[in-house]
Amino acid sequence: MSRATTLHGFALNCDCDLAAFTAIVPCGISDAAVTSLSAELGRTVTVDEVRATVAAAVCAALDGVLPVGDRVPSHAVPSPL
Repeated sequence: MSRATTLHGFALNCDCDLAAFTAIVPCGISDAAVTSLSAELGRTVTVDEVRATVAAAVCAALDGVLPVGDRVPSHAVPSPL
């Protein structure tokens, strides 16, 4: 995080083809792999099925505030390397 802004975002894989992720070492954890809710639960889990639950959990984790808008604060825009 930088100035309270995540640098890489948040992803929740529900029911996607994971083949493209086989070369990724998530968070540098060499004995872990990218997975999905469907793979972990052994059934199809759709985005629509989890959207409200995930939004509520994220909002609760952020003390009840989930700022959403079409403006990005200038401090949140990454600077070029």
